[in-house]
Amino acid sequence: MQRSLVGAQGKLTTVTGEFIPANGTTYTNMHFSQGFRLNGRTGVVLINCKITGGVPPIGNAGYTVKGNAPNGTLDMLRCTVITLANNTKGVVFNDTSTIRMVQCLILGGADAISINAFNTDPARLFEGYSAVIRECYVGDLMDPDADPHSDAFQTDGGTGGILLERNRIEAFNIPPGTDPTTDSANPATAEGGNAAIICTNDSSDPEQIGVVDILNNYVDGGNYTINTDAGGDGLDPFGGDIHGNRFGLRCNFGPLIGGPNDDLSGNQWAWSGIATLQNAHPVVVNTPVCDVC
Repeated sequence: MQRSLVGAQGKLTTVTGEFIPANGTTYTNMHFSQGFRLNGRTGVVLINCKITGGVPPIGNAGYTVKGNAPNGTLDMLRCTVITLANNTKGVVFNDTSTIRMVQCLILGGADAISINAFNTDPARLFEGYSAVIRECYVGDLMDPDADPHSDAFQTDGGTGGILLERNRIEAFNIPPGTDPTTDSANPATAEGGNAAIICTNDSSDPEQIGVVDILNNYVDGGNYTINTDAGGDGLDPFGGDIHGNRFGLRCNFGPLIGGPNDDLSGNQWAWSGIATLQNAHPVVVNTPVCDVC
């Protein structure tokens, strides 16, 4: 999946100031140029919209799209989210609001998507999940630290369930001073982040993570590219199906470390089709690897 094939296209009408939607409203062909806050609104749909964050007046507010209020619902189709500050996250849902993103482009920021999915009310779920991310491109992060800890997708709590399906998710940082709107990370030379997908929590204040299904994605970068193992540092997720994912060549520790409750099957190196296993040996940059080498 290429960046150019997803996200908002064509002429958009620009709205200034942080935008709070109305209940039960569909917005089409809009550019929310200073962030979007769901604020508990329900039945909100965005089609072919762009949201920009990390700029005044919310440059330090910590998010570009925010769902941190109870019981909102946001459905996004062919939308673009661009975060222009390395101290700001992209899409942040940390309450009982629910979200679905399909064919969206999520770029920039310290972490592109951060979702703690707490809602279990069937009336508010999308396809049975608190969060659905499908056929999206997620990456080109911005973390200039000497020890970068950026994640393309992260969750550290919530039992509502998450589905990640048929996405391209990469944990690479663009160079300092560049713009994710026009610049993209080169996996061969870019500074790696922490993980493409990470589902772990803090042992000092652990919150249970529910089912996280990770199906048929292309993923690359990070320490472990996919990490769903608390490793004694908190609570392992309830489990999930981690199936059919294709892994790029670049990670520090290995492509995948799953939790004890996960069902792992059909995951493979993208370059060869050879199966990847948990705790596979580290990948040397630019060197093809496999579990039977």
